[in-house]
Amino acid sequence: MITITFETVRGVSVVIPNGRIDSITSSDLDHALLPLFEKENYLIIDFSQCTFLSSAGIRTLLISAKKLLASGGGLLLCELLPEIFQVLEMAGMLKVFRLHKSREDAIIEIERLRLITNGSYDWQTELCSFHFTPFESTRETALLWRDDGIAGYNELAFSIGTGIPAESPDEATIAQGIFITDGHCAGFIPDNPQFPSDFR
Repeated sequence: MITITFETVRGVSVVIPNGRIDSITSSDLDHALLPLFEKENYLIIDFSQCTFLSSAGIRTLLISAKKLLASGGGLLLCELLPEIFQVLEMAGMLKVFRLHKSREDAIIEIERLRLITNGSYDWQTELCSFHFTPFESTRETALLWRDDGIAGYNELAFSIGTGIPAESPDEATIAQGIFITDGHCAGFIPDNPQFPSDFR
């Protein structure tokens, strides 16, 4: 018996099988994945609720990974229970599949891969939308800094993002704004026009 649910997280489709993936239910997983191949090139399968994986299930995963690879994407597996990890290990599949500890790690990896393959990437915060496009022929992956703590300009090197200056006297009264740094100087433009821009 298996039930399959779907979620979309930050533009990434996540498939969550609940139960056993065996010779009978692997075809259910196969049929559930088919419509996704037409519109997705990256998929995450979250194994946190999957308690059994047979060779038939591994075959379904291999076929799915091959289809996604052919469209320039890939299949990522995450949240594997120890018994599922052991099955993949015994089958020699650990280097075949992209395994990630958490769903968040898998999503971050897809965002990184999309930057490399597409050359551009869009993402959204609570306040702003961003579009990243390299301006040279060489490509280097952008790091998305999601830590809420304080970061020095030297840590950020060249970066663009949202935040507030660390020395703001009262965070509640200072609106967030856009900042840009290059490791030696920085500019901060508050969302609230009552506060002056700050360049250093």
